[in-house]
Amino acid sequence: MAALQAVKVNRWVYIVLVMLTLLAASLQEISWIATLLNKDSMAAALILIAGIKILFVTEYFMELHEAPLWLRGGMHSWLAILLAVLISAILNHGLG
Repeated sequence: MAALQAVKVNRWVYIVLVMLTLLAASLQEISWIATLLNKDSMAAALILIAGIKILFVTEYFMELHEAPLWLRGGMHSWLAILLAVLISAILNHGLG
């Protein structure tokens, strides 16, 4: 029974990951979105979407949701720090 529930959860996570991928791809392809966002904010949005995808993959496909609290906390802290540094670097200094 637990295996069937895990398959259902993984299916929904997979659908969310596909939708996030399509959202990231559409940021560049849809012209009215590209005109609303400048190059730096679009890059920051793409990095944020990638961070959310990393969170879903590590939690559900790498079984981090069953890991000890210190391991989950370390991974989530690392991801939050990495995203904060990358996004702040892009928004403060630009892409060049």
